[in-house]
Amino acid sequence: MIFYPFASGSSGNCTLLGLKNGDLALIDAGISAKQIEFNFNKLNLDINTLKAIFITHEHTDHIKGAPALSKKLDISIYATEKTWTSLNNNPGFNLVKSYNKHIIYPNEMLVFGNMYIRPFSIPHDSIDPVAYNIFLHKKKITILTDLGVSNNYIKEQCMESNILLIESNYDIQLLKNSRYPIYIKNRILGERGHLSNIQCANFISEIYNKSMEQIYLAHISQDNNSPHIALDTVKQIINRNNIDVNIVAIDKNGELIK
Repeated sequence: MIFYPFASGSSGNCTLLGLKNGDLALIDAGISAKQIEFNFNKLNLDINTLKAIFITHEHTDHIKGAPALSKKLDISIYATEKTWTSLNNNPGFNLVKSYNKHIIYPNEMLVFGNMYIRPFSIPHDSIDPVAYNIFLHKKKITILTDLGVSNNYIKEQCMESNILLIESNYDIQLLKNSRYPIYIKNRILGERGHLSNIQCANFISEIYNKSMEQIYLAHISQDNNSPHIALDTVKQIINRNNIDVNIVAIDKNGELIK
């Protein structure tokens, strides 16, 4: 199984997954097409095995490289109908052929190559944001970022996940003491903003089960957090809850911090 976070954070989000010798897909393409191709080469993977991009929402740090990749490789892009309404107003998406524009629906499973992929709705300040459950090689992978607040529905979606990539966006004190304008702070703190390190840890504690093998802390703010702070905070809380699981933080370049 292939699972590589190429980038994570406010400057870009992009995760590769699939099976070796099978079709590969990206969840988001928020870095340039050139950077994505560089990552493929670094992993000795053929860029032509990439067959699709699944978009979580229309913010630039999730879509930046998608149009150019779709044009170059003639590949499909999947997003919700409302998200497509926004993307089609983005001049870059004029590069995408109409037959490569596919609509997905929250809670509806679709089959892509060896994968079963099910989007589910989340609260964030975009038009129709989703997270993804991917069922691949007898594993359940959940990719959950840009989440303002958790709820029972979202917790339900994450139950029995073997691999969880989850947002741990900010340290509350760093954010409160930052130079960000009040309205930006309120946006981040709000129910359509982002998860703090503490909220992330509490969420993990609530949905953890023994089938969980690996947790990736993602979408870590460069200004109001760091991979080490996120990792230390989350580990302290889940350890207090007697949870023993492999956990790493992803920096903006996709490097894993243990």
